[in-house]
Amino acid sequence: MNFSKRTLNIFKNWSNISPGLILRPGHDQMVISHSGIGFAAKATLDEDIPVLCAIFGLSQFVNVLNLFSEPPNVMIDDKATYLSLGNTSAKYMDSSPILIQKDFETRGPENLQLKSVDLSFTLSQQDLSQLRHAAGIMDLDRIVIQGDGSTLQIVATNGAKMESSDGQNSSNHYVHRVEQVATYTPTSPFAIAFQKDDFGKFLNDGYTVNVEIGKKRRAQFIADDSKVSYFVAAQAVNDLVPVSD
Repeated sequence: MNFSKRTLNIFKNWSNISPGLILRPGHDQMVISHSGIGFAAKATLDEDIPVLCAIFGLSQFVNVLNLFSEPPNVMIDDKATYLSLGNTSAKYMDSSPILIQKDFETRGPENLQLKSVDLSFTLSQQDLSQLRHAAGIMDLDRIVIQGDGSTLQIVATNGAKMESSDGQNSSNHYVHRVEQVATYTPTSPFAIAFQKDDFGKFLNDGYTVNVEIGKKRRAQFIADDSKVSYFVAAQAVNDLVPVSD
């Protein structure tokens, strides 16, 4: 078995989500943020993982894979992962799945799957890239999805300003007006906020964004290839972020 470049890219991306990863038998894999803030990702890998494999240092594992000039041959058993290419080989010892579950997975929510889709729209790769870039250079730490019944917007803004009584009007912000909306069911204005860093954990791709607005506020970002998706918990915002046209 060889890990494809796509799989290596997923592993590298997931190392920003959690230091540990449990690979389970089959193609479908999942990782939950070690921070416990409510962030998870799942993907359908090109490879069929043969046995349960626990990787404690995911970043280090990715770096070991990158030691090879091209994807190495991979053999996995219940004790280690063996890598080989030509006259070069490496052995990476597995960790205990129980240890990773205790230290990382149990800190996240048990289930971030959406119960309903109240809002669904398309966010292109270019628009996501510009949104992340703007939030970075303007030092904005919140991403707000908000709608007033006629307009749907994604606003990068300042969390501290949002929480002050008069700060919203004086806060810098960057606005993306969403045009490709497939589903919109809210009957009153709404606003939900995400950490800017959560948007930085996505692979650089375009996404279909499904949002649940209710007692539990969360969103699912489905990559254009439909084989990678992210589940992100959101916070309620009392008022819409005032923005200028």
